[in-house]
Amino acid sequence: MYIFVCQMSFFVLFCIPKDIITDFRKIFFNIFHNFKGGFTMSTRHRNLIKNIYIKKFRKLKEIKFDIAERITVIAGHNGIGKSSILGLIANGSELKGHHSYFDKIFQSKFEEIFHLDINYDYTKNKEDKYSVLLKYEYNNHEIYKHCTVTKHGKRLRVVPRNVDEEGKQIKQTISDVGPDAKVPIPTLYIGMSRVIPIGESKREHYTLTQTTIHEEDLRYLIECFKQILGDEDFNEERVSKQYLKYSTKRSIGPDFQNYSYKSISLGQDSLSSILTAVISFKKLKRELGDQYHGGILVIDEVDACLHPSAQRNLLEVLDAAAKKLDLQIICTSHSLTV
Repeated sequence: MYIFVCQMSFFVLFCIPKDIITDFRKIFFNIFHNFKGGFTMSTRHRNLIKNIYIKKFRKLKEIKFDIAERITVIAGHNGIGKSSILGLIANGSELKGHHSYFDKIFQSKFEEIFHLDINYDYTKNKEDKYSVLLKYEYNNHEIYKHCTVTKHGKRLRVVPRNVDEEGKQIKQTISDVGPDAKVPIPTLYIGMSRVIPIGESKREHYTLTQTTIHEEDLRYLIECFKQILGDEDFNEERVSKQYLKYSTKRSIGPDFQNYSYKSISLGQDSLSSILTAVISFKKLKRELGDQYHGGILVIDEVDACLHPSAQRNLLEVLDAAAKKLDLQIICTSHSLTV
């Protein structure tokens, strides 16, 4: 595996099969990169995920890398475990008590996104168990969470437990973070269900309604669509809200003047989900006020179904959102443009 790191604005992880480069520890290096708009230091307190160390998880072994304060991109071959890394990161944190525009709390559960197999992913043997260590900066404290697959009845779960820097379990609360609790940082995971084609879905499973959202969020949504995909005629008073039963596909998108939302392209559909997440954090920041200390947005295949020019425009939008909303955006990509 080959790692390329740009820590100022972006962190980029390229994954190459193990048979090409086998010594992970010799290939880490750092590069400072000035992205358009420069790097802005914030004097406000932020809660962050700092790094991830994967001792063992499926194909992934002895991998450690830092998470940038703004955008982290993970790229590589199919089937190497990029999406699993995203799932593990998203599983470690959450914020209850507030709902996103997805009508869900700011939370992601690994077992609800990825299949955990009793025959391959779970063992009672401590030496063979999966082992992942997440490091956070929370309320000016360093918090370490050790994650492994546990069995609760018939269910398998990935549980983050308090540990010290060496991975030794701490059975007590640290800075309001319980021994088996997730770190209270609002987190959203945007997966590939967002590009399930509407036209190929069963009509009885698909729901589309028109609704209203905060004026500021509606204006932002429309402006971003225009910036990323080009000018269109939109209804500036309401949005389209979709939900596909038996899936995690749900989002808010612009109400187009010239055609039904059911007729949108996969690129437009994918973008709707990503921007629904961004405006969810805008909504949360308004609700929390001074108690808002940033969030984590995880996006699988950020480039999916988008033209290269749209991919570049999307990155500019996400970079601006990361700065304004104190977001850490972590995504995977197969795109050379990204």
